[in-house]
Amino acid sequence: MMSQRPQPRREYKDTVFRDLFGAEERKENALSLYNALNGTTYTDPEELEITTLDDVIYMGLRNDVSVLVGNDLSLWEHQSTYNPNMPLRGLKYFARLYAAHEEKHKLNEYGRVLVKVPAPHFVVFYVGESKRPHIEVLRFSDAYEGQGDIEVVATVINVTAKESWNLLQSCEALAGYVRLVELVRENKASGLPFDEAVDSAVQQCIDEGVLADYLTNRRSMVIDMFMDEYDEEKIEALFREEGRQEGLAEGRLEGLAEGRQEGRMTMLAQLVREGILGVQDAAIRADVSEEQMSALAASLDSTV
Repeated sequence: MMSQRPQPRREYKDTVFRDLFGAEERKENALSLYNALNGTTYTDPEELEITTLDDVIYMGLRNDVSVLVGNDLSLWEHQSTYNPNMPLRGLKYFARLYAAHEEKHKLNEYGRVLVKVPAPHFVVFYVGESKRPHIEVLRFSDAYEGQGDIEVVATVINVTAKESWNLLQSCEALAGYVRLVELVRENKASGLPFDEAVDSAVQQCIDEGVLADYLTNRRSMVIDMFMDEYDEEKIEALFREEGRQEGLAEGRLEGLAEGRQEGRMTMLAQLVREGILGVQDAAIRADVSEEQMSALAASLDSTV
């Protein structure tokens, strides 16, 4: 049986959140968000260093944005689906961030002198549709099956809640991002196909003067990023749903929880045939060659 471990993605597609707050050319957005969260008044974007991980990204472990300001290392994630496991993911992120920091500054963790490191802060921005509290504090220790000594805290802020108004007022870019997401959601709920819902939302924001320069200059890229996020959510939802079911007809993702490769390959090929997933990405996920995946997708195509 072929291994079912997560496969490294050869191409990481940015999200709109990461593009807005994690790009070097838009560091002023990251600095504004940092000030809004911490009540600080930094004005020089060069006082902020973007430390986002850009090496091989694994499915299920995607670092959105991390920044270093002074002695503070801030990790920011955005979510459209609530996930109680963010402290565990944060532990993995920070381990890699500190390893990179140690290597960059040539710190010696084996020496007799205490190595000083930036203080970690982890904030998750929730933009989903489910009703969640304004602020939730998630702790790694809540997942322990027994007693443990390591703690990681993730502060989840529901930025669509009315209580977040002051935060949004303090960071124009974050307010614009939330407005864009809400418009996409409203347009989709009105019955528009998702690509049209996104395109219309982008135009509405431009007309309202919300992120107008950014959206005008990067319109097609923003639409593509939303489409990629939407497709990825659909794919992962399919994986979760199929993993909960047993005894499905052949050609579905039968017994994903048991890692049955044949059913997994068939569903991935179906997604390729429908244009939801690229051949290369599907092949990586199935741990097969692109030629095998293309052949399987073509065979499904011929039976339709």
